[in-house]
Amino acid sequence: MSNAFDLKGLRALVTGGGTGIGRAIAAGLLDAGAAVTICGRRSAQVDEAVAALGDGGGMIRGTACDVTVEEDLQRLVDLAGDIDILVNNAGYARKDGWADVTREQWREVMSVNVEAPLRLCQLLIPPMVERGWGRVINVTSLYATLAPEPARYPGADIDIPSYVASKHALLGLTRHLAVAVSRQGVTVNAISPGMVPDAQARPVSAEVIEALAAGAPIGRVGTPEDLQTVALFLASRKSGFVNGQNINVDGGWTTW
Repeated sequence: MSNAFDLKGLRALVTGGGTGIGRAIAAGLLDAGAAVTICGRRSAQVDEAVAALGDGGGMIRGTACDVTVEEDLQRLVDLAGDIDILVNNAGYARKDGWADVTREQWREVMSVNVEAPLRLCQLLIPPMVERGWGRVINVTSLYATLAPEPARYPGADIDIPSYVASKHALLGLTRHLAVAVSRQGVTVNAISPGMVPDAQARPVSAEVIEALAAGAPIGRVGTPEDLQTVALFLASRKSGFVNGQNINVDGGWTTW
């Protein structure tokens, strides 16, 4: 039986691919034989990731890119070429409480977490449709379907309405696109990571990690590598009957 995860001959783009979950997904796609382009806002992180992953048996390249800037997106699309697999992983969060968040702060989060994935889909899905095949994977969050539980964040401010609303919106966009383009051979799905402290931009205290681990039946927090296999499955040629779905990778957090 052929390897169901064989991605040889396919090209992938992973946004936010310099660190954390994005880097782990890029590594998995590369190991499966795909040619991978990654981007991130910080060129040093992207360059380090490309150097570290360059011997993975495939082809990888990267570029600095602000996914909220149209010129950067056009340059990214030109660099990446004809993409078969799009992973919208770049994400952003602000700690602005619901009572005080300004429109500018709100829109800053929405522009990264919702508008950028939409724009990349507008740029990259039509060529997939023309070729009759494509995979889009949107990395959302458990907070695409839930609200944060303050007890799991002792001593931390978890009033993050713009982030929670943006991830709900990204899941809605995923489902809408899944209906719009799947008859043309393109599937659109979402992955909702559970608690993955290694992917956070800010350090997480040991107390918070312990509380988060207690929130999952499996009894631990996640790692970026925990997302690899699910991403490979959704990117694969043999996942074509999976469409418009949201897969929680959360150690069972959502089963309580």
